[in-house]
Amino acid sequence: MDSSNNNPYLFLAMWFDAAELLALSVVLLLAAWLMLALIWKAASAFLFTQPQTIEQLKNQPEPRLQQIALSWENPMQLLRNLSIISKAVWFMLLAFGVSAMFYLGFSPFWLLWLVPVFLAWEMSLMLSGRVQPIKNVGWLMPIVLFNEWVVRTWIAKRFADAHKVTEPENTVLLQTNVSDEQSRYKDMLQAIVAFDSVQVKNIMRARVRITAFDKTLTFHELLDRINKTGYSRVPIFNETIDSIEGILYVKDLIPHLNADEYFAWQQFLRPALFVPQNRKIDDLLRDFQQKQVHIAIVVDEYGGTCGVVTMQDIIEEVVGEINDEFDDAEKQYRQLNANTFLFEGQISLHDFSKVFHLQPNYFDAVRGESESLAGLLLELNKTLPKVGEKIAFQSFVFTIIGVSKRAIRRVRVQTNAAS
Repeated sequence: MDSSNNNPYLFLAMWFDAAELLALSVVLLLAAWLMLALIWKAASAFLFTQPQTIEQLKNQPEPRLQQIALSWENPMQLLRNLSIISKAVWFMLLAFGVSAMFYLGFSPFWLLWLVPVFLAWEMSLMLSGRVQPIKNVGWLMPIVLFNEWVVRTWIAKRFADAHKVTEPENTVLLQTNVSDEQSRYKDMLQAIVAFDSVQVKNIMRARVRITAFDKTLTFHELLDRINKTGYSRVPIFNETIDSIEGILYVKDLIPHLNADEYFAWQQFLRPALFVPQNRKIDDLLRDFQQKQVHIAIVVDEYGGTCGVVTMQDIIEEVVGEINDEFDDAEKQYRQLNANTFLFEGQISLHDFSKVFHLQPNYFDAVRGESESLAGLLLELNKTLPKVGEKIAFQSFVFTIIGVSKRAIRRVRVQTNAAS
């Protein structure tokens, strides 16, 4: 059989010339195009309208708007009906469009279907009320069983993608519509957004600040040092701090406080958790939860001890500093005036950056391997500075207030970026 007999345009050509036939094709395609636009706008209204908008529509006096809100209660039924109608329109497009493409050479016509798709993103509720009465074509269900599965799958994927917000987008959102009195909550939300990108080395207590005890201490010597430090969990080492043998939980000693000086307290050591410097703190938090521990020893690439990190350090990364009766009264910094601060040299660059709301990579170009403010200043100055010496970087001016033989102890910081 000649395939040309299946072309409806050959039959129409007996009654219309080429110009009239082209005009008829355009009219039919435009009608299908408008129908698709209406269907896509209706679907968009029910897929992309926020729930709070639906609640507002329920309280509107206009019946048409209330009907739209009621349709949201069974969106799958509406989408099924819209899908059936759209299939019929697509058959019309195929019947006339494909034939027109071969008979009239109008090959770019199929691009027209993209137009209603993009318009649907811009117009949602405007025409949804017009199609809301489309309710009772479900009797065509056997025709679209497979199509319903496709629609259901697409909805799940579309909603999953629609609710994915990247970290930069979250950060931008948090920068808007936040008043001054809400700045503390904004900082907390920003910390949550960046939580999975923070490494252990950014929040750990550095090696020089670790409180750890030698396993050779007598029981009374140990109790005396515990009373002075106030820590409930203490790393125990053998000869050097690079050889951590375990963690001592002070609560394990309470039943034995009256024991003699030579009591074998070492029997209560618990295995230590060792983690690398570059481990993400969200992964470490899961480790803490799974192993039911609250402290970990941070090691470098050679296995040496470079710091400790606790559950409290992770929590403080989100909610801010937590002080209790055992914390040192003197903080690592204090504000002298609007633009002047006094910092301890041992403060980490991570904490220093948080004070001034700096990006985590603000000092990356000049910090080298340093993790503290003192280390940064040594990198900038190349030698140990003297008291009174000033070091400038970007908008900061660092004035050395106190030094020891090998380290910077205290620094006055002046900046025009203080907040």
